[in-house]
Amino acid sequence: MDYIALSEKIFSGIRTRQTQLNEIIIGDGVKDWPTYQNLLGQMKSLDHIEQELKDLLDKLEDNESNSTRILQKEKK
Repeated sequence: MDYIALSEKIFSGIRTRQTQLNEIIIGDGVKDWPTYQNLLGQMKSLDHIEQELKDLLDKLEDNESNSTRILQKEKK
């Protein structure tokens, strides 16, 4: 499995859990303040993980792009 397919699976899992958490919060599934804080903490963690993964993929893409340019220059 390449890193793109893996990242798509991870993004899918993150979005599924974000949807579940939103449904709990919006649907009055929050019993008390500590539970609400916990759910928001989970949402923030998922947002952070998603952004970190996006940043990593951007770096990988930049590295591949740079490698391709170097190889093309060497062939000339």
